[in-house]
Amino acid sequence: MRFSKFLSILFGILALSSCSYEKPKCMNKKFFENFSVASLSSVLPDSVRDVERLVEDTICLLEEEIDSVIHRSLSEHTYKSLIGLVDQVSGYAAYIASRLHFITMVYQEEAVRNAAQEGALRISAALVDVVSANKVLYSLIRLYADEYAAKEGLTKEEDRLLREMLRDFERGGLGLPAEELEHIKELKKELQRLTFDFELHINKDVKNFICTADELSGLDNQFISALSLNEEGKFIVRLDMASYSRIREFCTNAKTREACWELYVNRAYPENHETLLQIITLRFELARCLGFTSYAHLNTDDQMAKKPETVENFLQELCQYGRPAMEKEFVLWTEQLPEGAVLMNGKVFPWDTSYISESYKKRVLLIDQQAIKTYFPVQRTLDEMLSLYEQFLGVEFRQEAVAGLWHDSVRYVGVYRNEILLGHLFLDLYPRDFKYTHACQIGLSPALLDDEGAIIPAIVCVIANFPAPLVHGDPALLSFDEVKTFFHEFGHAMHSILGATHSVSFSGTNVPTDFVEVPSQMFEEWLHEPEVLRRLSYHYQTGEPLPDETIQKLCSLRSYGMGHFIQRQASLAGLALRLFGEDPRVAIDELDRFLHQKYLSSVFFDARNHFISSFGHLAGYGALYYSYLWSKVYAIILFAHIKRMGLFDPETGRRCVEMILSRGGTVNPQEMLRDFCGEDPKVEQFFAELGFIEA
Repeated sequence: MRFSKFLSILFGILALSSCSYEKPKCMNKKFFENFSVASLSSVLPDSVRDVERLVEDTICLLEEEIDSVIHRSLSEHTYKSLIGLVDQVSGYAAYIASRLHFITMVYQEEAVRNAAQEGALRISAALVDVVSANKVLYSLIRLYADEYAAKEGLTKEEDRLLREMLRDFERGGLGLPAEELEHIKELKKELQRLTFDFELHINKDVKNFICTADELSGLDNQFISALSLNEEGKFIVRLDMASYSRIREFCTNAKTREACWELYVNRAYPENHETLLQIITLRFELARCLGFTSYAHLNTDDQMAKKPETVENFLQELCQYGRPAMEKEFVLWTEQLPEGAVLMNGKVFPWDTSYISESYKKRVLLIDQQAIKTYFPVQRTLDEMLSLYEQFLGVEFRQEAVAGLWHDSVRYVGVYRNEILLGHLFLDLYPRDFKYTHACQIGLSPALLDDEGAIIPAIVCVIANFPAPLVHGDPALLSFDEVKTFFHEFGHAMHSILGATHSVSFSGTNVPTDFVEVPSQMFEEWLHEPEVLRRLSYHYQTGEPLPDETIQKLCSLRSYGMGHFIQRQASLAGLALRLFGEDPRVAIDELDRFLHQKYLSSVFFDARNHFISSFGHLAGYGALYYSYLWSKVYAIILFAHIKRMGLFDPETGRRCVEMILSRGGTVNPQEMLRDFCGEDPKVEQFFAELGFIEA
């Protein structure tokens, strides 16, 4: 998951009358600082007053720079002083808003979190008022495009940015009358507040399950020994993503699985139920004001898919193979049910699906995930993962100590090539109160190229909720799925860091949303290669790698459960599309039930399920959740080409960086894939790679 594409994400409105910075005297101002390792602690404010000062300075800078642009005659402007400056100063404000949003995800001090959320909304507001809803600015850029751009001889990147900037203005309603544009601005600022609230409700509502040791049967001693006790001597299980995953997969106590499922799928309910209804209504109204049939049409208009009908056809095409595969999986998994699992009218309960799947792996495939994680201690896994990425991407990682960060557990990695610093990477890996409960990568500053082609390093952070290190005893261990999550988010980070461009709008992961998951999901595929698992695994007691037999079995898991995965993802993608479709009066719970029964007919639907209230992608991705499946197809095909050329071949890695990662959003994704693969990828290639059909 990523947070960055500023003009389409950040909304709102505010005007301030004073500033506390010195106005720049020339148009060559560098808005993005080249931070040293020693100065990294100053990236984020650490008090309410610092947050407020940063917000005030950022808005003043944005207002005065744009004001200076529109008060110069067109004949005085060049690409750099007009398009380039709007891109830089808008991008700067957006990344400051991203940093403030980041604070709401990881800081423990409530007052600072609240100030940061308010500040992010204020900056988002200013971006709408000062930039994306500025008719004078739009007219100036339109005239430049029509009368001057051709005379300047723009580069391909410059021409693409100019065209996309105009498209964003026009999709934002700049061609509408003033009163209609004013209404759109009000809709955008209210939507930004609601989407922030939606995410905040999820982060704040982490449930606790109070239980005895008997209720945790089947879970390993390391997991149990790391739990806190309440005054009555019972265990407190904090149901973050990592803990909940372990319970649903390995706990043999059916009542515990059910109780934890009910707690987990009701996070942020009922608050977010009402918030989501408001978001749906206002997004529909916004889309109609802008001339689109629905928000799904507005949302997909600038994506690879272009329209929701294309997505619906894509999902149906996938399900032609996914449904039969899921039905076969169901028969195999339920031939011999594990302890405590039962069927209801021929269907499994939702709290039993992962448990039954894991039990089948252990009983039939002889894959014991509890035993496998003893081969993935956190630090050793991190070190070896860095080594693999170094070899393929031709970079160097340096783990260094940085003082004054937001939490003592945060790690720092510098990314270099030929002694040139490419990026700063923070790793915030362990759960704690008030922290974002899933895994993601977020950009705090973009990777850029200055006028001379020198790199201004990116600053990014990978957030996860892996098992925390114990105070005494054995190291924290990662499940195989957590290792895969690590590879995924680290892939996003490499895309952010290696994608240095001249334009902020195109830096790193600033690509169409339905392409952004391609690099990250491609890197996941490495974990199904014997050579990679042999290098990566390391038993925390003996130092031995995984046995060859186990490695072969793990590699065979590449397509294991893929039928259920496709159907589940198609269900969620269809849900997002229809929630933001042509009927804003949609009954959320009824739609959820309908799509569940359409795509996941083997799983019992329980009316207690209000998962939608904690489906955070509905805030950030809107109708675009299909992006994960869409990107998965391209990622599998991309990896197949890389494997044929050589997984550890430096030339292959160089081509991947040069043709995919380093381009950011400067090139159409379809063109990137065609350049690298030598052809346009097709869905049939995806299923052939998974063994569903013959190649």
